[in-house]
Amino acid sequence: MIMGIRSWPRRIKDSIELEGLWGFASRAASARFYRLGILNAEPLLARTIPPPAPSLTARSAAEEDMDALVALLPHRYSPGMLRERLAKGERCFLSFLDGDLAFVGWVGEKEAHLDYGGLSFPLHKEEIYGYEWYTRPEYRRQGADNAAWRFIQEYYSERGVSLAFGFVSGRRKPFGPDSPHKVAIIRIFRLGPLKRFWVETYGPQAEYWRERLRELRWERHSCVLRGRV
Repeated sequence: MIMGIRSWPRRIKDSIELEGLWGFASRAASARFYRLGILNAEPLLARTIPPPAPSLTARSAAEEDMDALVALLPHRYSPGMLRERLAKGERCFLSFLDGDLAFVGWVGEKEAHLDYGGLSFPLHKEEIYGYEWYTRPEYRRQGADNAAWRFIQEYYSERGVSLAFGFVSGRRKPFGPDSPHKVAIIRIFRLGPLKRFWVETYGPQAEYWRERLRELRWERHSCVLRGRV
């Protein structure tokens, strides 16, 4: 269901009363109006990755890795945010090249947070959601991400997981519009507190994904307006 245009003036009025005219105008001006993302659902073992070179190792992150992660991406991470993620049951995986931290990637086990669009939906027990995969520039194209992905495959296949979700910008390749595992295109429109999303499903299971993605919702601290699936 899409809420009618008649509700917008009321929401604008409420937002201005809550944060003031300047705060509302600043947030509206800084918000990106339109985003398009591709949701992929890839079988966990779809990619066959050979064993990494001896110089590459991978493992899950622990409490003692938090300082190294903050130093790696200080503009994105803080100790409190990382510990909050781990406390919620999300996992972080690392790979190292000759002992140096080369790659970090996060996996959600209970919920998929589509941070690119501010949406989320619950996961089934046999599903995971991979996000914020980052390789240090000097270690790119040296297999650091593959070493971590192979470790993730082994870790989760032993725990009964069979499907891995990913959500990326519509312009990104090879996991964008041409991905064989694409199940939906999600279009997101924002203007300050006004938000809408549309979902277009694909593939032989389009009807299943249409029903499944009715669970999409705006995350906490977002203005909760329903989208159309």
